[in-house]
Amino acid sequence: MQLKGASALRTAIMGLIGILYAQVAAGAIVLVLKFATDGSVTALLFLLPAAGAMWIVTEALKETARGLRS
Repeated sequence: MQLKGASALRTAIMGLIGILYAQVAAGAIVLVLKFATDGSVTALLFLLPAAGAMWIVTEALKETARGLRS
């Protein structure tokens, strides 16, 4: 079965969402480990903007995918 048009684009968008989640999860693990070893609170401050940016981009991609469905 071959994906065409909106279906292929929707699949690509969902793939991007998965990649974003994986990248931020990996970054979060690194920052938490850094915090655990250094005791530095500033390491956790980098996690908040990254999570916020991921949420905004994910919501935008979800809305695009919803628009392609209709």
